[in-house]
Order: sequence, then C-alpha cells, then structure tokens
Amino acid sequence: MKTLLYILLAIPAVVSSGYWLVSAVTTGLFLRRKPKLAADAKISPPKVSILKPVYGLERGAEENFRTFLEQDYPDYEVIFGVQRDDDPVLPVVKKLVGKYPGRARYVVDSHAVGPNGKINNLVNCYRAASGEIIVISDADTRVGPSYLKIITGPLADPETGAVSTLYKAADALTIPEKLELLSFNTEFIPNVCFASLFGFGDACLGASIALKRAILDRIGGFEPLAHYLVEDFEMGRRIGELGLGVSIIPYVADTTVDLAGYRTWFEHQIYWDQNTRAAKPAAFAWTILLKGIPAALLLWLVSGFQSWALAFLGTVIGIRLLTAGIILGTLRDQTGLKALPMLPLRDLAALATWFLSLTRNHTTWKDRLFRLEAGKLVEVGRIPDRASASPASSPAAPVNPAGSERA
Repeated sequence: MKTLLYILLAIPAVVSSGYWLVSAVTTGLFLRRKPKLAADAKISPPKVSILKPVYGLERGAEENFRTFLEQDYPDYEVIFGVQRDDDPVLPVVKKLVGKYPGRARYVVDSHAVGPNGKINNLVNCYRAASGEIIVISDADTRVGPSYLKIITGPLADPETGAVSTLYKAADALTIPEKLELLSFNTEFIPNVCFASLFGFGDACLGASIALKRAILDRIGGFEPLAHYLVEDFEMGRRIGELGLGVSIIPYVADTTVDLAGYRTWFEHQIYWDQNTRAAKPAAFAWTILLKGIPAALLLWLVSGFQSWALAFLGTVIGIRLLTAGIILGTLRDQTGLKALPMLPLRDLAALATWFLSLTRNHTTWKDRLFRLEAGKLVEVGRIPDRASASPASSPAAPVNPAGSERA
C-alpha cells in the first residue's frame, strides 16, 4: 500500500519535471521567432482603433496609457472606456486626451449589457470606434512603439481571425506582487508558448488582442460575451467556429502588477484557476500532474523523512528552479530572477488554490458576488463594506449610475 502511495506521489513530480524541462526549450524557441510586421510602408495600412477598458487608478496607469499613444503607426486612435464619471482614473485619461488631441478620446457610460464589466466598457468604446482593425488592451498593459505594427501584421492572412501577444508581469515591488510575477512569467508564459508551438493554442489572450471589425461583427460583436467569466476564450472559440485561426505571436507586452497584499494575491490565484477551469475543465483537471514540488514534498513526509525521498525532493526543486531561471532569463526578467527562491513557496500555494477553485462556484468584484454557471457569471448579491480582493482585470467591474459622456 505504501509503495502504491509512493508511486502516485512520484508521478506528478516526474511528469512536471519533464514538462518544465521541455517548456524551457519551447519558450526559447517560440520567443526567437520573428513576428510579421504590418503592411509595407508603400501601402497605406488600415486604421486601427485601440479600445482601453479602464476601471480605477492603478499604479503606473499614465505611463502605461502613454505607450499606446506613441505608436509608430500612421493611422490609429485610442478610446478609453470608463463606467463612472467619478472614477479616479478619469483625470488621468482627460489629461492624456488633452495632450494627444485627435488621437485619444474617452467614453464615460454606465450602459451595461451583462455582468462582465470589461465587456460593458468595450461595447461602449466600440460604438465610438472608426477603425477597420480593433485592438483590445487591458489598462495595466505597457508596450513598445512597434506594438501596433507587430500585432496587426498577421491579419493580412485571410485565415487569421485574431492575433494575441504574450504578456509578462512587471513592476513587482512587494512579496505578494513578486509571487504573482512568478505565476505569470514561469507558468503562464511557458504554458502558452508550449501550446502555441505544438498547435494547441486556440484562445485569445485578453490583455492584447487584434482583429478586423468585420470578424468581430460576424461573431456578434462584444455583446454575446458579456455573461462569460473568460470572455477572451469565448471570443477565440467563436472565431474558431468561423473556420479562422487565432495567432499567438512572439511579442511580449508588460502588465503592471499592483496587489494590495497577501490575501489579494491568494484570491487572485484562485481566480486564475477558476478561469482555466471555466474555459477548459478537462485540461484544468490534468494540471494536477504539474504540481511537482507539492507532490515531492508529500512523498518525503509520508516516507518518514527518508534520505532518498529528500534527494528526490531536492532534484524536483532543482529542476523547477533551473528551468524557471532559464525562462526568466529568456524574458530578461531581472525581478523574477531575484525572486526565484520564492518559487517553491508559490508552487505549494498553487496546490491549495487548485483545490479551492474546484470547490468555489463563485467569484467577487468589489461589493458584488457572482455565481459561476457553466462558465457564465450570474450576479447573486452584494457584500457591504467589503474591500476588493479580486484582480483589477477581473471581468466583473461594477456598474453604477452615471451619465454618458464622450470626448
């Protein structure tokens, strides 16, 4: 019986170690690819509308926004979408609109088509957009001046329905933020690179998406996505039903990490697991095999602290740290490399959040509580006097009465 238990615990440790060795290689191979740029300079490229759904004032917001207003692209506009006229981010938006007249605009509109606040903002932005190509980008994302040329380039292929870029966590200052950074940069990015390289990547990545207006209209616009927890996955699925592909390209944007503390970080990890479970429940179930460090630690404990089990645990931790270090080095992430010793702690917590995401059928945003039903959001009530414990990019931003303002 004990031997069987040893084997069961050894399986995820071995499988995860093998996977991380392979993923270190595939991440490097994927990121070495050369992205295809937009149309030749002799040809006038199509106009682009960048839609920026924003809620609340996050650290580095003005700097992040400005990178989208200083693109090396001839014809584009940036439209910020805000739900409330008392949102603290609005003065920053207005300042940038004044500094970049004709390029930046904003919409303040409380109109809601569903519980997904990000989609509500996008619906309002889209009504004001005039571009042939639509680019969706989260508020906490920061890019380089060639971003628009790179993300719109693959749309020249008629078989491509949408394009997404990778995005890595950046600007982590506190320990919880560094743990969050490690989740993004040593798990999310290699998983996406692995899936894309082997042809499994068929989902849009919500922080950075480009698609033609005609394709967006063919899937019904943004409105049909307003009840989904993982709206970017649903968008990719609907584009796939048109017989078109989703291209993940080797461009890495930055996303600012801004967390209130340990509780916020832990709830955020559960939220991301809920996203994966809602989008691909079967694939999520198999990710238990990637919990190598927790499995190896349990093996050492049930063995009675035997030396061979300790050596096995040390080997698993060593492989995880080595491969994560290679990936962080490829990403040129100095903050992640300095925080690397915390990765085993993060992986131990990941086992707890994995199980909690199985038992939780609800998620929260500010004072609103939502039940998850087959990947959809159903609002069930409010939580008075509760501080936000959800990620700033959560799809359930609150909708409060406000006038409609366009500039």
